[in-house]
Amino acid sequence: MFPDPSTSPGYYTKILSINLFHRLTAADGDGWIRGFSRVVRLVVGGPRFSPNTSAVSLAPLHGFSPIKSLDTLATPSSKILDFILSFPHLEDLTVRWCGVRIDGNDLSDGPSTAVLSSSLPVFSGVLDLPLARGTRHIARGLLSLPDDIRFRELGFMWGEEGDILLTAAFVERCSRTLESLVVNCMPRGMYI
Repeated sequence: MFPDPSTSPGYYTKILSINLFHRLTAADGDGWIRGFSRVVRLVVGGPRFSPNTSAVSLAPLHGFSPIKSLDTLATPSSKILDFILSFPHLEDLTVRWCGVRIDGNDLSDGPSTAVLSSSLPVFSGVLDLPLARGTRHIARGLLSLPDDIRFRELGFMWGEEGDILLTAAFVERCSRTLESLVVNCMPRGMYI
């Protein structure tokens, strides 16, 4: 539609919000998505997941632009960490919990499938992460990275006592750069 990339809206777009990303295909990843080459903030949203949607693929969005800020849903897939780590310029990370119930299989206990490349994200901005069932594996994966994580701001939502230990580990890993820590607690009786 825009044969000259310099006249394309994609060339000038800095913030891209993709809803219904579960409908993306591999062809989209090689096609229109690559036209948004200057996006620095990516927001990935969509409908609430059910346990049947674990096959959702974020591969078409992997590392497509110099993303510095990522706001994404926690998918019921261990591949979410791969997706996060595919952006080597990433500074700010917000993961929104979408109420996924994963019966009998908390992904937090599974091994990371992340391929550690030579250019891991810099993580020097804000981390906002609910420590809920199905998202703790993201926290553990970030803590297992070999390089320093240098978040300036940490925001966690606790769901159980063990989240205190994860928070303490983040505070320790970010001790040289940490300026702000915000912790909220899930109301008693809410599913985590």
